[in-house]
Amino acid sequence: MPTTVTPPATQTQYDTAGLQLSFILADLRLALMDQLDTMPDMGEPIDMSGMSSLTTRMPVIDGIGYAQRMTASVDEVTLNAADSYTLDYTSASVAQYDLAYTQSIQNQVISAPGVVMTLDQLKGMLPMNLVKTLRYLYCTTGGTISAVTVGSAAAALDADDMYDLAAQINLRLGAAALGIPTATLDPAQFNAVRAAFRSEPAFVQNLAAFQKIQGVQNGQRYGDILGLGFDIQVTDDVTQSGGAYLGFCVSPGAIRRVKADPSRAQIPAAARPMFMPEYGVVVYETFGGLGSATLGWQAVGFLGSALTPASSSLQILVTSLV
Repeated sequence: MPTTVTPPATQTQYDTAGLQLSFILADLRLALMDQLDTMPDMGEPIDMSGMSSLTTRMPVIDGIGYAQRMTASVDEVTLNAADSYTLDYTSASVAQYDLAYTQSIQNQVISAPGVVMTLDQLKGMLPMNLVKTLRYLYCTTGGTISAVTVGSAAAALDADDMYDLAAQINLRLGAAALGIPTATLDPAQFNAVRAAFRSEPAFVQNLAAFQKIQGVQNGQRYGDILGLGFDIQVTDDVTQSGGAYLGFCVSPGAIRRVKADPSRAQIPAAARPMFMPEYGVVVYETFGGLGSATLGWQAVGFLGSALTPASSSLQILVTSLV
């Protein structure tokens, strides 16, 4: 049945705060689901809860099934030696991340409406904070790829590099079964590619394709914009090293999200904790205590990302001059 909430100035507001926070939590979860739709597919998260360690290994077996054929026997009475397979692993790590905002009671009392951000407004932006963090972890992990490299640290990306990228994808047997790859590029890399295709004969003679890539406005994800069989994601979270951008192209799930369940923590109920175990995040209120007239909230996340073995996914580093 409906619940009547009295004005915030009365103590009765806190009697229904539990209900209020449940709505906020639901809103945060829905917003996170919506925001994560802009992220590449990172597969099922690796859960580090109760592992007694910040790192673990997820085993992967290669060299069996379609990767292994039967061999002709030596002769009618002598068979070949027993075959072996390759045991590899994904090394997954989780770390603690946090974000907090505070506001003084005096600021709340004297600030003009609309001039400052309230704590609740800042809390409502938490999904964007988390997505920004996950994208940073995703790009940091992608920048460590070493299996295959296209481009050059001494030159900007061009059309030939994109064709080389498509060729390397085609060389990866089974890539189609892994899903459409996503190339993650810095905005400067993408602008260089777009400029290069201005003089590419196949695009100049195809007005629709030319307009498609040249008409791209600011955005984040483009579905096979080049017509070469891979999507492109543009973000300034792409890492740099030695004067080069470390872009990359991976198949869905090649970079896995890592998290730990924060609901195992015994946070006092007075802090009104909001647990989001599926994202590895807990949000709770903070008080300045004696000698401090400040209020605030703290978000703590147990997050990470892990690169799967190159034998079980598509991984290509796309490097270029800064």
